[in-house]
Amino acid sequence: MTFVDGATIIYTSYLSLRRILMIGYIKAENAAEKWNVSPRQVQRMCIEGRIEGAVKFGTTWAIPEHVIKPTRTGNLKPGRKTKIKKIN
Repeated sequence: MTFVDGATIIYTSYLSLRRILMIGYIKAENAAEKWNVSPRQVQRMCIEGRIEGAVKFGTTWAIPEHVIKPTRTGNLKPGRKTKIKKIN
């Protein structure tokens, strides 16, 4: 018979509960791969509230599986104008 202390049981229960709560959600890293952006960009979108239904569990963002990539909002900076040289 092996002895397991209470802290180990609580920690194991916490990990199991966290997995159950993540059903229907994906991590920010997985969303970044899906949307072809960096994980940091996904985290920033979560912080700014641009991803509907995103929840933070400790240090991990949980994003609903069905959410599509948010579009850019606000004032977009126009592209740099280039000078066109005339050819004689």
